[in-house]
Amino acid sequence: MLETHLREAMAERTAHLQAAHDLADRVVRLSRRRRRARLQVAAVAAALVALTGYLVIEPPAAPQAASPTSMASPIPGVEFGFLPAGLGAPVREGDVVRWGESVTVTVYENRSEALDYAGLRKLEQVSDPDPLPLLHSGHLAVVSQDRSQVFWQPHPTRLVKVTAPAGQAERIAAGMRFTNLGDSAADVIRLGYVPRGLTLSTKQPQKDTPWLAYPAWEGGQGRWLWLSSARGSQVESLDPVIAQLGGVYTGLERVEWRGKQAYLADFATSGYRGRALLWLEEPGVAFVLAAGGGAEKELDRIMAGVQRIDPHGEDVDGVAVPRGRPQGPVKRTLHDRRTSSTRTWTGGTTVTVHRGSGLPEHAGNGCTLERLGLAVVVETCGK
Repeated sequence: MLETHLREAMAERTAHLQAAHDLADRVVRLSRRRRRARLQVAAVAAALVALTGYLVIEPPAAPQAASPTSMASPIPGVEFGFLPAGLGAPVREGDVVRWGESVTVTVYENRSEALDYAGLRKLEQVSDPDPLPLLHSGHLAVVSQDRSQVFWQPHPTRLVKVTAPAGQAERIAAGMRFTNLGDSAADVIRLGYVPRGLTLSTKQPQKDTPWLAYPAWEGGQGRWLWLSSARGSQVESLDPVIAQLGGVYTGLERVEWRGKQAYLADFATSGYRGRALLWLEEPGVAFVLAAGGGAEKELDRIMAGVQRIDPHGEDVDGVAVPRGRPQGPVKRTLHDRRTSSTRTWTGGTTVTVHRGSGLPEHAGNGCTLERLGLAVVVETCGK
């Protein structure tokens, strides 16, 4: 009974209402429009997915930002060519300058008297029991095994310590310029391998004779290792430098080492005899690596661990390239299924970053290939 009354009441209340005569047609048209819109959106999405898979096989990594060398330095007489991005403002506390909690630079200075050269060795022993050798702008230096700390002595009255995340400390150190000491450029070489038992020498190096100094690292049984550099406009090739040094290097064997002009030679000076590698890193910068007293037996292994650290933040298509000064803009070439970005650097070296598919698998004459991922290959060609 109650159900019947409810139905009658509802019928009376809605009797005057009626649907529009074209309501059914409008519902059908709306349904068709929505279906077409869904199909169009799906088609566009499919096209975008296909295009992304074709062009952007692997997105380029954002290059590490480099702070300009003209930045206001918190340390008088010091310029920073590179600092990691996003550090914020520096805070100075005496000899120490900090950028947040990750980067610290300490400059120990004593203007009244020269610091003991052995101080560098003391610092390295405190920092790391087994540090890796560095040569910083012709000055002996060390880096901790985890590559988070660098120590070196840019001047007899000054010692420097840089602490930063692994790998960044070397780049920061390489970018530091001591303008009040007359520094104009930096070259930093790291040795990835040193024969066991060799430690940093405490002997004061000779400063007035190029490439003639006491060994940088010495050990038991008369073993020694030496790393040095020569810089300047006169160092356009190795030949004039070797001629200037007279009979120090004999039995010269001209070789190509990592695509660079180089010599292997016998080495003899100041009572030290051994074997040496001399190479021209780029016009204006040359290095010599020598070992003796039995350490020369491992010269090949030592040579394999040599790495240059460069502060420059320039890149090629998002890939940082430690190659010195770029000589021009990046040139991009669009191939069928890949892009190739090329830049030329000091000394005529060219670096090309290939992205996409169908990447080069074999290096050309005088070139090397390095694969950074499934769709990125770096090709380096140079003299």
